[in-house]
Amino acid sequence: KFCVDNSISAVVGSIKILAEMKDFVMNFTTCNSDHDKRSTGSTEHFALIPFTITQISIGMLEPKVTVLVKKLSSSENQLVCQNIRMNDLTGHLLSVQGISFNMQSKLQCRVEIIDNLRIPGVCRLHESLCNASFTLADDNFYFVAKEIHLINLPGVPEQEHITQHEMTFPFTLKVILDEIHLTHQREQGFDLFKINGLDAEAKIAEFQQRNNDTCPIYKGVGFKIINIDTVRHKMIHAENVSAAFNINLSRLEDIHEANIVIERATLSAGYSSIDWSNIIGGKNTVNNLKPFNMPYAL
Repeated sequence: KFCVDNSISAVVGSIKILAEMKDFVMNFTTCNSDHDKRSTGSTEHFALIPFTITQISIGMLEPKVTVLVKKLSSSENQLVCQNIRMNDLTGHLLSVQGISFNMQSKLQCRVEIIDNLRIPGVCRLHESLCNASFTLADDNFYFVAKEIHLINLPGVPEQEHITQHEMTFPFTLKVILDEIHLTHQREQGFDLFKINGLDAEAKIAEFQQRNNDTCPIYKGVGFKIINIDTVRHKMIHAENVSAAFNINLSRLEDIHEANIVIERATLSAGYSSIDWSNIIGGKNTVNNLKPFNMPYAL
């Protein structure tokens, strides 16, 4: 619905629209790329029609999410947006300020500030993220940033479980981060992790437990950590870490088919089995067990 104040209001039935939009976005960037090749050596270039939209409000029915876009305008081959907010029934999911889209051969997006980001049942931003970039090239969606501060969200409340048909993302997400500061909350205090040099990718797909054809196929996220330079924590220091694992979207707290390779690791002495269970993510019942000290040499 178009309004007289240059605002737009829309209702979307399902998040599956992302998959339906994939071909349109890929054709758009391909056309721009072909146009750039034809116009090489000339002053001709792709340009957007100038416009300004004060507000775009999108309501999604499945899952129940609202998206609010403030002040979207165009300038030649760029789209500029003042603010984007995304909310669900449990509160804010995303808040972004100062967004600019480069609508050339590769769809590139630069963000001045992400001041709120929450992945239900997983983590949220602990501090604002500045100067991040997103690039869509071929079937890959790249996210690149210098430094990010996260804090985990312990436990998965029932209303935050994601039903398998709701979640879809038609691209492979590739993440490149120079530095990650992770605050891991637990029942008694918290732990601090510092991760340097993350190169990883993730893709939503269907999986089945290996060597077990009787288990049902589930929709999940396949993670591949190509490399982590270092992981630092008061109890462990690891170098050159790679890993692969799957997470079932209907049970975010469970990890399947995990395979982890660590080239070098140093463990600190003096911590009990309970301490190690806490940072790995043991169940609450672990607090009822009698701790025993780990050996000083392993």
